[in-house]
Amino acid sequence: MNEPKPVADWPDRPLTEAEAADLLGEEVRAVHLMDHDGAVRKGVDADDDDVIELVLETEEAYRMYSYAASPDEGDASWQDYGRESKSGEAGETMRRTLESYRVLAGDPEGE
Repeated sequence: MNEPKPVADWPDRPLTEAEAADLLGEEVRAVHLMDHDGAVRKGVDADDDDVIELVLETEEAYRMYSYAASPDEGDASWQDYGRESKSGEAGETMRRTLESYRVLAGDPEGE
């Protein structure tokens, strides 16, 4: 994954599951969520049902996003970790990573 970059057009808070599901669209075929425990959520002041990490799956790639505190500023914000192609070793690594995520919406490849 790439060095994270701030996501300018997302809320300055965790997403709800409904907001995350709304990311499903013409290009996004599946929305994958990580269900973190309370210790991780406490660091960004998130409730149990708030979305703080997700992967958007397209036909050709994965994009990972995380709501995290900036090491420099301390304020939490959405970070985009870039595009990871589904082909090759990187794609295989991401597929293994997604085994610990749950599918919130859509039809992931291979399901």
